[in-house]
Amino acid sequence: MVKSRVLIADDSPVARQMLIRLLVEEPDIVVTGEVGTAQSCVMILSEVDADVLILEAAINGASSVMRIIRECRLINPRLKVILAVDANATADDVIMRGVDDIIGKPYVKSYVLRSIRGLCENFARVSDDAS
Repeated sequence: MVKSRVLIADDSPVARQMLIRLLVEEPDIVVTGEVGTAQSCVMILSEVDADVLILEAAINGASSVMRIIRECRLINPRLKVILAVDANATADDVIMRGVDDIIGKPYVKSYVLRSIRGLCENFARVSDDAS
């Protein structure tokens, strides 16, 4: 079984641990790393393989999110980005940030899993078609 590799970037240690607990039980998902800053997110992508990045929208301030995504995709162009937003965010706040999906905070297991699996399934389907 091919596992989806997930990197978690959230400045809340509690939120990171919650996500890890949600994902560790899933046989088709492996957490390859977790970081608490935008700079760490970019640096760790040079060291670990990840298919999906779960990125908190407020990490280092919302204005840096687009830059973080661009820098991460320079390292890993096939990286899928799920942006985690709080309940006050609107679609306009996140639509232009180059993300592949959006999930709300606090994290809800069914939404997180649906997002990861949906992105990785679509990616696998496109990769298979290209072969």
